[in-house]
Amino acid sequence: MKFETLDEFIEDATERMEQGDETFRTLDITNPVAENHLEGEDSRFSDDIDESLENEMIIQLLNTARTSGHFINDLFLGFFQIDHEISLALVQLFEDENRSWKRLAIQRCPGRVLESCLSIVATRDHLESICLYQNNLGYTGFSSLAMILASNPAKLVTLDLEDYISPNSADALAAGLKVNST
Repeated sequence: MKFETLDEFIEDATERMEQGDETFRTLDITNPVAENHLEGEDSRFSDDIDESLENEMIIQLLNTARTSGHFINDLFLGFFQIDHEISLALVQLFEDENRSWKRLAIQRCPGRVLESCLSIVATRDHLESICLYQNNLGYTGFSSLAMILASNPAKLVTLDLEDYISPNSADALAAGLKVNST
């Protein structure tokens, strides 16, 4: 089923989370305009959708996931700017220590708070996998990632990373990997 409007997508995801649909385990919040143009990928959205997700929509979905039980254990964010409000909603989603997370994937979501957000999320010790794709992390981002790895989060066993890495950034990341035992 292709979604014809953003509201239809948000209503469907919200309804499935609120009803506790056990088959709905992955919350995929990808900007529809970008998803419609990904090569080789089948989009969930109609080609006619030319509007982007607004911050309020993203925050609404993250808050619904937080308050609607523990079925969602896989989160994908793609192709939008992570600002302070989205970061806060994301951190609140991952605060529940009784909840176990399989994966947090972030693709092409630049933002000034991405590094601190990842630090808070990964140190909760209930996240198995971090996937970061083309987020333009820069040196500070890789340094923050190195600190996450150096802190040895107990459940974190996978780091999937695709980004431009300068030699200084690689050195920072390597230092964190060197002391990581998970």
